[in-house]
Amino acid sequence: MGPLSKRETPPALFAVDKNLRVEALNVGPWVERANTLGLDHGGADRLRGSLPELAALNPVPSDAVVWATLNLYHTGLQSDVLVSDSFIIALSPEYFDLDWHELPVLALAAIVRGWQVIEEVAFRRSEIPLLFGNAGSSLSGRSLSEPHAQAQLCVQQPALYRAYDENRTWFCEVLARKDLEIPTPENDHLALFAHPAPEFNYTMLVVARGSIERLADADPQEMAIMLNTALTRLVRHLGGRPAYNIIVRGLGAGHLHLEIIPRNTNTKGGAELAARSATIDVDPKSAKEALAGSI
Repeated sequence: MGPLSKRETPPALFAVDKNLRVEALNVGPWVERANTLGLDHGGADRLRGSLPELAALNPVPSDAVVWATLNLYHTGLQSDVLVSDSFIIALSPEYFDLDWHELPVLALAAIVRGWQVIEEVAFRRSEIPLLFGNAGSSLSGRSLSEPHAQAQLCVQQPALYRAYDENRTWFCEVLARKDLEIPTPENDHLALFAHPAPEFNYTMLVVARGSIERLADADPQEMAIMLNTALTRLVRHLGGRPAYNIIVRGLGAGHLHLEIIPRNTNTKGGAELAARSATIDVDPKSAKEALAGSI
């Protein structure tokens, strides 16, 4: 997939403006239209036929900060579940030369608002949303040169989401780990931690302090401020242009949380691949101290 054109605006399902209002929103009609076509759990092949028609319902408003369009390049499969639909959340051209850690809070909040809309689509269709962003170098898996977020809708609960859903007390245990909590600007609803059991060194975990299961129940501005703080600390500590992934798990995962995963801090070798395990050489407490000092 090539870069987004700076001269052409792709068709949008919805857009989010600077006040975090959703413009040209057709979530209800879109879901209803998809259901009448038998696309609610249809899979990629049947879905592709009418996606251009659905995407063309909404031209992008001129004041959009982000807009969402359907990604026709997805395979329709994750490793253990079928993906019924895939989205790209693109930013307006003024942000094309920035990476995620350079985006202003407004742009990050608009991305979060876009994810909330897609989560609502998943909720109405009884599906599970995978909400994520690939950033930094290509090692993160990014396929567009401009900053963007993505989402996929799974027709079944992925195994990892099910594990989190069935072990919600784990998040209470994380929230109690004051030795791993990274100081942030005062936030009553979210907390930032060095991940207690990471696959990659310096992975961070943002956890909702209350019993929040969905991203819809979070404040986009608060989430954006926390994300901005975490990404700034990570990039300042690692230096250069590190590869990293942003993953938000809400609906279907039991407890709202966000992971920020560096991808070039340690590489899995044969032993790790054979055992489906991870080897880290930076203790989470040391990672916390390093990230806390990267201001």
